[in-house]
Amino acid sequence: VTGTLEFDGMNFVSSDLSMDGTMVVLDSITNEDIDVPFETESQQTYSFVPVEDAEDQEIIVVKKDTIDINPEIFQAILYEAPMSITRLPRDQYPKVDPRWEKLNDFKLDDD
Repeated sequence: VTGTLEFDGMNFVSSDLSMDGTMVVLDSITNEDIDVPFETESQQTYSFVPVEDAEDQEIIVVKKDTIDINPEIFQAILYEAPMSITRLPRDQYPKVDPRWEKLNDFKLDDD
């Protein structure tokens, strides 16, 4: 994580962060670990005084005069996580998704 925090001299601090790295996610079909590189940016405004409609303006009110950028970093990286991913080529996909295979054991009556 690299970036800058700019203080306006009064009440507000603006962050401008760049993040890159590798996250480990599960393969959607085989459940094996996959390394996924990511690169993202984040901008956020922090205030040292309560602000009306802070949620509407996406301003984070700072508590105890300490800015914690960890939630901003976590959220930016989380947005980069893929919903599903696999290393398998399409022609090697299983006929039945292994996560749903156990459902074949159920017998339903079509009465």
